[in-house]
Amino acid sequence: FNKNLSFTPHIDCIDLIPNRVSGIIKRTVGYSAPQYVKLRLFATLVRPIIENCSQVWSPSLKKKK
Repeated sequence: FNKNLSFTPHIDCIDLIPNRVSGIIKRTVGYSAPQYVKLRLFATLVRPIIENCSQVWSPSLKKKK
């Protein structure tokens, strides 16, 4: 929370982590890997970060959707 009781700083932080993990996956696995491998890596490494407590900080502003 910030002084206005907004989740904006938290959401900004959460936005960075999945991008970093996706970049690591892309550099490690590359484009030659089968699609099911990429989907499995995304589902196990990136998606939980995005969905963690999303019910609590659900974006209510259009700019955060």
